[in-house]
Amino acid sequence: MKKSVFIIAIVVLSNILQAQDDIKNLIPGKDDIWSWTIKKPAETYSTGNLYSFIPNETDLFMEYGFEEAATCTFRNYMANTVRIDIFKMTSGKAAFGIYSFKVLQKKKDAAVGDESALYDYYVDVWKGNYYFRVNANNKHFGMIDTLLLFAGFVDNKIPATGKKPALASLMKDTLKYNNVKYLKGIVALDQIYQFGHGSIVGFNEGVAGKKGRATLFIIGYKDFRTAREWIAAAKGKFKHYDDLYSNFKLTEKGWSINDKTGTPVSFMPYDRFLLIVKGKEWKEAVKDFEKIKMILEN
Repeated sequence: MKKSVFIIAIVVLSNILQAQDDIKNLIPGKDDIWSWTIKKPAETYSTGNLYSFIPNETDLFMEYGFEEAATCTFRNYMANTVRIDIFKMTSGKAAFGIYSFKVLQKKKDAAVGDESALYDYYVDVWKGNYYFRVNANNKHFGMIDTLLLFAGFVDNKIPATGKKPALASLMKDTLKYNNVKYLKGIVALDQIYQFGHGSIVGFNEGVAGKKGRATLFIIGYKDFRTAREWIAAAKGKFKHYDDLYSNFKLTEKGWSINDKTGTPVSFMPYDRFLLIVKGKEWKEAVKDFEKIKMILEN
């Protein structure tokens, strides 16, 4: 008898935990937001059918580490609609990475989640392992307050907070670069700049940011040995990419090239990192490199 009660208790507890983890529980119910009703039931997506939800971004989400998604549309008596798209990622870094690619320069900060970006008719939010967007069908007066109301509901349902990746904090807070993107692979990297032919590959994480006409990349490999192998291969490729690059110049600390638009690109290996500046000649870029090296050493 005791054994049966114990088994029942385990099953009940398991069901409770599963219900708490159900991504659909992050979406408001029919009576949770006053005057708003669910237009149609929430839909969920996994790795197997994510393509049917976001066909143009599936590879990007999978590269960062996607687990599941949910979407639901709401409607009020004035026929306005609000849609919530929620993505659960494998880690806080993965969720921040996706969020960083969604954020635009012209945004307003909102007091939602770990970080959020508010626009005229939608808000992007990063919270813990989740990235979500709340989107209105128009810019009607008062819709921003409604967006924040929905976003706050989801935010309150996610108990855990996330920590911004150290490289992203370094780029934004210390080096003062903007439009910072956190990278987990070449799918993300190619959306910023296509180095070509898989030259910058094998990295563990990276970050990119803009300041004026320059774009700075800090590419981090697993360890020094891994970095040395991949960087040596990359240098050899750049030297012989006559169709993409020209004016290859080897220096004591790195190398520089010009891409097919004539834009200078400079490279410096350092420890387990490859430092890259696009948009500055070597003499200018090396000043940035030395500053970054001093920061990384500390």
